[in-house]
Amino acid sequence: MNKIIRKQQFSEKVFCIEVEAPLIARSCRPGNFIIVRVDNHSERVPYTIAKSDPVKGTLTMVIQEVGRSSTKLCQLNEATRLSISSAHLVPHPTLRTMVRLSVLVVVSVLPPSSLSSQP
Repeated sequence: MNKIIRKQQFSEKVFCIEVEAPLIARSCRPGNFIIVRVDNHSERVPYTIAKSDPVKGTLTMVIQEVGRSSTKLCQLNEATRLSISSAHLVPHPTLRTMVRLSVLVVVSVLPPSSLSSQP
């Protein structure tokens, strides 16, 4: 369970929520998403990461109240705990190697000189 460190209201229905999540903060980037569950009975909802601070081990989200889940999240207070998970943790080294190899294959199969038209 991850604790809400800071909550700030930007407008009537928009909130900035900073949560502690050290493992995810070290491996993600702004624009990635995390899966949040407010409690054990709530649905798993993806939210975009607005900012990550690997030194502090925190993630910041900007959330607009739209439906039941986002409203429930925005109503939580600081120090409340919620469940956060991510599919963007550091990939397995084999996967990184496979990605690099596929890029190399594409580059070697389609060199720039083969794209020019020759009579």
